[in-house]
Amino acid sequence: MEARERTPWAWGPAGVGMLFALIGAAGVLNALGGASGDSPLVAGAGFVGVVVAVVLAIWLYRRVIMRRIARREPVELPAWPWWRPVLLGAAGGVAFMGVSATIVSGLGGYSFSLAGGLSPAQWFELAGLVLSSSVLEELTFRGVALQAIERGLGWAPALLITAAFFGAAHLVNPGATWFGALAIAIEAGLLLGAVFLATRSLWWVIGLHAAWNLTEALLGIPVSGQRAPSLLHAEVSGPDLLTGGDFGIEASVVPMVIGVVVAAVTLVVAHRRGTLGPAFGRQVGAGPTPRS
Repeated sequence: MEARERTPWAWGPAGVGMLFALIGAAGVLNALGGASGDSPLVAGAGFVGVVVAVVLAIWLYRRVIMRRIARREPVELPAWPWWRPVLLGAAGGVAFMGVSATIVSGLGGYSFSLAGGLSPAQWFELAGLVLSSSVLEELTFRGVALQAIERGLGWAPALLITAAFFGAAHLVNPGATWFGALAIAIEAGLLLGAVFLATRSLWWVIGLHAAWNLTEALLGIPVSGQRAPSLLHAEVSGPDLLTGGDFGIEASVVPMVIGVVVAAVTLVVAHRRGTLGPAFGRQVGAGPTPRS
């Protein structure tokens, strides 16, 4: 006889706690890569550590948090195939950040010039930052937090609460402001949550998140206030409301507006695809399943 799924108020906090510990560990490893002094050996060691943390996080999510503690099958994170939804999400992330940067540039906010190539140590550093932020944050916010709250309160409160939580979590970043946190909540928290609700695939939002950050970094724009190795140099001019200032384009009104529009359209698509459960109230049963 199949075990009954436990209450989300039991497995939700437990899962978030475990994954936040790994986010902290990955932060230390990324700092090691950033302080490598362009040594590929040190930066490579930091990257390998990040890969281990990411693999451990996926194992914890599937085997411990979901199957053992929550007593549910992690259909939103299948072991295979994972590459197709990752690539689809990545295409969306490149498009979102590319369109946003193009509009800001067209309005006079950015001008770009070549910054030179990246050293092996810098590639390791960049890969570690992108991999850890996309996988660990999506497992935490969309994988555990959103689904747990959705099962207890409905998808609408889950989307709003996790978006606010996601924005607030970025207040610890360099150059962070309350407006920047609000912008992250609106353009990223709502959009990533809506995409997850439409696809029911964590691989999809992991790909979107990774490509979003990678595109931003390679353009020479700070990623949520953090400078990363880049191929281009972005010269910033104009008001912070347009450019995002020291925090980067994520604090600009341009991606905020685009993010709200795309999130709204995505929720309409999710409704038509039947991947939304009750908007409010406790969810009974296994809930919506992933759609290809």
